[in-house]
Amino acid sequence: KKMIVIICICLGSQSFAQNKKVLYGIGASVSTPAYFTRNGKSTATGFGMDIKREQFFSRHFAWSVSAGFNYFSGNYSYYKFMGNPGDTAVKNFAFMPVLAGVKYYFTNTLYISAETGALIKLGDNTSTKFALVPSAGVNLPVGKSTIDISIKLVNAIQPFSPLEGNSLKNGSYGYWSLRLAIGF
Repeated sequence: KKMIVIICICLGSQSFAQNKKVLYGIGASVSTPAYFTRNGKSTATGFGMDIKREQFFSRHFAWSVSAGFNYFSGNYSYYKFMGNPGDTAVKNFAFMPVLAGVKYYFTNTLYISAETGALIKLGDNTSTKFALVPSAGVNLPVGKSTIDISIKLVNAIQPFSPLEGNSLKNGSYGYWSLRLAIGF
């Protein structure tokens, strides 16, 4: 019964976002690797923050740009092809996502989004990657602000080079991210 009430509130509420043409947001996120090696021993946990600008160009569509910082601590497992083949891990890595995309509002509060851009390396054990980022979320009005809760799958895309053997530097990887933000 509580879930039905929450869904009705989300679907029936008037969206603050569509009453304003431009929104700014500050968010924090927690992340975990999306793809695992055969041993499944990735223990990396990511924490991040970002700023985002969103501008509506119709009742249901908005474009967005964002920049942030993500830091993963713990082991990120990957499969090593050269030298001594097998599963291995990289500890602690960071990057700066710079993304642009489009957001579609199904209702006044529920949306899906698609972004693309770069994950810019901030350390020796990663490299700059092209990123594709689908997401879904809810943008709830709270007074003159909004609370944005979303989940996204960040895919870092680059052709893998088996001679190099590290997916963070020379291949593709991905992570799930849960984001909580305030919009104004």
